[in-house]
Amino acid sequence: MSICENAIQQLMQYLSQAVLCGPNEANYEVVRTPFFYPDRDNIELYLRELNDGQVLLSDLGQTIIKLSQYGFTPHSSPRRRAMIFQIVSSLNVRYENGSIQAISRPETIGSRVWDLLLAIQRLSDLVFTVPGYTKATFPDEFESYIIERTIQYQRGIQIALNTGYKFNADFIIQGNKVVQLLSAGSSGYARERANRVYVDFSEMKIAADVRPRLAVVDDTQHVWDNILDPLTHQADGILYWTRKADLGRALVESR
Repeated sequence: MSICENAIQQLMQYLSQAVLCGPNEANYEVVRTPFFYPDRDNIELYLRELNDGQVLLSDLGQTIIKLSQYGFTPHSSPRRRAMIFQIVSSLNVRYENGSIQAISRPETIGSRVWDLLLAIQRLSDLVFTVPGYTKATFPDEFESYIIERTIQYQRGIQIALNTGYKFNADFIIQGNKVVQLLSAGSSGYARERANRVYVDFSEMKIAADVRPRLAVVDDTQHVWDNILDPLTHQADGILYWTRKADLGRALVESR
């Protein structure tokens, strides 16, 4: 086998293992991809069969929400709207009511998923057109924090449970603590992110995975009121970014 063939085979194997089909949400099937937004959240696609047998593929507005959080607001200038439409039209997908969408026949859904993913990634990069954009993402800030304290860590590790469920851990601290970060600029996205971490931690409990489950919340954004209560039943600890003393102790202490 040539180097090229080996690379292609390994890439296909990686993608087949890294792409997850999630539970139904509001009549959509959720595809969690190994591709990332700039803040390291996985890009997720939502699929729904239409009455005519075709399939609607959508990001349900998550890309534009993300861009707005980073300072790229499409309604603020005609030039920004033009950039969005130029990207989506080049990949034959649509921008409608804040969502990136495509319609596919069942036999071409794989290629249309790829088109939508490319469009979302290119749109996400528009954040770098924002003048003066220098703010690190919350995962970057958290990583700098643990590096300064010489805490052992791994970032972006896939966890495969014995039940067959898989998810990406934002960080593994001290070799065994599973840390998921919660950062959002709106209450809607905050609820969605908290629900995702709730599911991940619940699946760990179901699989009898004994590793400590920690959620670190970016509480500089005041969007978490009444959202984190359910997560307290699944996490071993909910830590807050502004409470550095509590955060530092929880990350290094032995269970």
